[in-house]
Amino acid sequence: MVAQYTSDDFSFQYPENWTLIDRQDVTWPKYAVLQSPGGAYWSAHVHPPSARPIPLASRSLQTMRSEYPELEFHALERKVDRYEASGYDIYFYCLDFLVRSQVLALATPTHVVVLWYQGEDREFDGLSPIFEAIAVSLLRGLA
Repeated sequence: MVAQYTSDDFSFQYPENWTLIDRQDVTWPKYAVLQSPGGAYWSAHVHPPSARPIPLASRSLQTMRSEYPELEFHALERKVDRYEASGYDIYFYCLDFLVRSQVLALATPTHVVVLWYQGEDREFDGLSPIFEAIAVSLLRGLA
């Protein structure tokens, strides 16, 4: 089954066994954070259209580097739904786990969106279609 999140500016669908753990839909940037049953995270930060995607993605990487100085990353460019996205594929260790994170920033006609996907590396590829489906749902649900 599918759950639905709706705010004044955006909405999206997500698996009902995932949990909405945080949201902010009053001031910019507006965001929502989901957690999977296994502990993976999906989040979206929605900015006004005047924001610039690439600096937002770079700032996100710098935040991660300050927390995990030994992380490894490479630049990433790909489509999310019909939008060109730029960002980073990031790997770091947390406790004894190799964690993979992707940050992708893109511009739509009405908003700039920064997407975060994060989970254990061994589970990430299996979660990618779910991360992507939630993101497509969000992009198609922007007001």
